[in-house]
Amino acid sequence: MKSKFTLCLFIIIASLSLSPIVWADGKWQIARNDDFLRNDGVEGDLTDISFVDENNGWAVGISLILHTSDGGTTWEVQPTDTEAPPMLWCVYFRDAKYGVVAGATSGGGFGGGTALLTTEDGGKTWVQRKDIYAILFSIGLEFQSDLDNQNISEELRQTFKQEEISLSDRATVSLEETGSKWSIADNRRAYSIIKGEDALNICVNVGSRLTGIQMINENISYAVGESNTVLTTTDGGKTWISVMTGQRARVGETRRNLDGLYFATPEIGWVVGSFGGIMHTADGGKNWETQEVDIANDLKAAYFVNDKEGWVIGNEGAILHTTDRGKTWEQQKSDTEDSLHSVVFLDKNIGWACGDFGTVVHTKDGGKTWKREDTGTSTNLRGISVFKTPDGSKQYCWAVGEWGLIIRYVPNE
Repeated sequence: MKSKFTLCLFIIIASLSLSPIVWADGKWQIARNDDFLRNDGVEGDLTDISFVDENNGWAVGISLILHTSDGGTTWEVQPTDTEAPPMLWCVYFRDAKYGVVAGATSGGGFGGGTALLTTEDGGKTWVQRKDIYAILFSIGLEFQSDLDNQNISEELRQTFKQEEISLSDRATVSLEETGSKWSIADNRRAYSIIKGEDALNICVNVGSRLTGIQMINENISYAVGESNTVLTTTDGGKTWISVMTGQRARVGETRRNLDGLYFATPEIGWVVGSFGGIMHTADGGKNWETQEVDIANDLKAAYFVNDKEGWVIGNEGAILHTTDRGKTWEQQKSDTEDSLHSVVFLDKNIGWACGDFGTVVHTKDGGKTWKREDTGTSTNLRGISVFKTPDGSKQYCWAVGEWGLIIRYVPNE
C-alpha cells in the first residue's frame, strides 16, 4: 500500500513539473514614477531593463544606470566614471555580477561614437571598452616581424595599396601589446592591427551607436547598432570585432540601422532593423542571409524560445512569428497599431511586447491571440524584462520608458 502511494505521489509531482507555466492574472503598477512626480533630482528617459532574479535588476537610459537589489522598491544610481555620461540604449546581465551596457558617447545627434561598458561586480564599477573594431582586410602572419621592429616595409605598403589605402612616408608603427596588437598612425588616420588565429587583421575603430546587446555566456556576446553594425566578443567583452559592416552607407545606398538581436546559441542568431530587415546567421556571424518578410515596417526587437521558434516586433504594432528558423514568417494580430519596441517570452506560450503610449500586449498562446493590457500610463515604453524562479512558481515582469518611468506586473493574490 505504501509503495502504491509513493508511486502515485511521484506521478503527481512529475506531471506538475512538466506542466506549462501558468501566468497568474494581475495588474500593472507604477514602480517608479516619472521625473515630474518623483522630483528627486535623478532625471532621464529609460530605454532598457534587465532582471536576473526577483531582487536584482538594472535599468539604463540617457546618461543613467539604475540598480535595484530589493525587487524595485528602491533604485540607486550607478556612476560610470567616464569623461562624459554615455547615452545608453541597452543593458544585459547574465547574473547578479556580470553585465554590459551600450549606446553612444556624448556628442551631436545620437552620439559622438560607440559607448560600451562592462562590469564584473554588479555595477559597482564599470569599465569602458574602447577596443571596438571593424576589420578592413587581413594580411599574412609573415608581416609580424616587420611590425615588431616598428617597420613599414614596401611590401606592406603595397598590400595596403591593393586595398585602396595609401600609407604616406609619415606613417609610423607602434607596438601596443607584445605579439598581438599594433597600431599604424598616418596623419589623421589610424589603423589597429590585431593578430588572429591565422592572419593579421587590419582594423579601424567602430563609431556607431549601439541599440541592442546580448550576453551568450561568460566569453561570447553580440551587439547591434546603426549603419548595419554587428559586433561580437569572444574574450568576455575586452575586445569587440565587427562581424558585419559598421561603415556608413554610400551615396545612393540605403542606410539600414539594426535595433534588435537574439542568439539562441553562440552560433545561431538573428538581427532585425529598418525597412523590415531580418538577417540570420548559423555560424556566429561569419555569414549572413536575408530572410524575406511581407512588411516594410522598421523592426525593433526579437526573441526566440529555441533555435527554431521566435518572434519579431516593430513599428505600427507589427508582430512576426516563425517556427522554422525564419525560413517563413507569419504576421500575428497584435491588438494595437502603436509601435512596439521590446519583446520577451517566458516559454513558447507566454509573452509580452511593449511600446508607445503605454502599450503592453500579452499572449498566453504563442501569439495566436494578443491582448492589450491596462498599464495605467500613456508614456512611451522602450524596454521590457521578465524573470521566473527556477521552479516556475514566481514570475516577474517589468517595463521602462520615457521620463524615467518603471512599471511592474503584480499578480492578483
